[in-house]
Amino acid sequence: MLSVKIGSTLLDTGLVPVGSVLPAVELQHDRENISWLCLETVMAGHSILIFCPIKSWVEKLSEAIAKDFFNVGRPDPTDRDEASCRVRSSIQKELDGFKLGEVLEQLKRCPSSLDQTLAATLRFGVGFHHAGLTTDERDILEGNFKSGVIRVLVATSTLSSGVNLPARRVILRCPMTYNGQLMDRLAYKQMVGRAGRKGVDSAGESILICKESEREKVRELVSGESEAVMSCLAGGGTRLAASMKRAILEVIVSGAATTRQEVERYASCTLLAAQIENTDQQNSILGRGGRGQAPLHCLSAWTGLPGQLPRP
Repeated sequence: MLSVKIGSTLLDTGLVPVGSVLPAVELQHDRENISWLCLETVMAGHSILIFCPIKSWVEKLSEAIAKDFFNVGRPDPTDRDEASCRVRSSIQKELDGFKLGEVLEQLKRCPSSLDQTLAATLRFGVGFHHAGLTTDERDILEGNFKSGVIRVLVATSTLSSGVNLPARRVILRCPMTYNGQLMDRLAYKQMVGRAGRKGVDSAGESILICKESEREKVRELVSGESEAVMSCLAGGGTRLAASMKRAILEVIVSGAATTRQEVERYASCTLLAAQIENTDQQNSILGRGGRGQAPLHCLSAWTGLPGQLPRP
């Protein structure tokens, strides 16, 4: 289910109100009900993934959520409020302190040592993920989120591509990118597509948080069609992109292609070749050839390849 949140109101993709976020307990650091949405998800036995546009937001939000988890989960013999007692009991049951301690030990063994902010948040089942972490640290966090030890993971939008980390609920902290521009529909689809795990979850939910002033921009974002995916290997006009030239050189140097025909076969398997086959771009991009000829048949002529390539 795709939702938009403005204030405490939940709206569908047509921006029609469908509900409200009403925390059962007061959370000191929770200005936008994000901590409560996390608590709600964890108490139900699930995990939650939160996307932020920049690294500093990721760490600050992780700390705020961890502090709220600590405050609501710490023992309080004087508390007689039924709702807070229920939340406290549930969060203590769902978070495994022993396994979280093992995650901390794994991170301590990394060459970069344990990040102190990460150490503070992980004690309460909250982790974060961004480019400032080492590959070893990211692998440990990803693995323990998948296994359910880490229940809340706050990340930059780069995590939405190339890493399979689904969750029952996904929150997009802001509709803007790091440079203040509205995110494109493809990026939005990538992030909300993490909601729900095939074969594990029976449902998934995404929530995009925005301001009232962003309503119309968000309406277009959540209800429009994704932009067509275009190959980056065509440089436009009658030239090849440097990335295509690099790809051809790499396949030659690696020894995967040793003849002009093998290079052409490799090139014909790219997205660019498929797009050329389905459009009238072959002449404009390749500068020669026409319909019915092998895709990118003159590619090797462009790179000056001989019929037989020397062995690397």
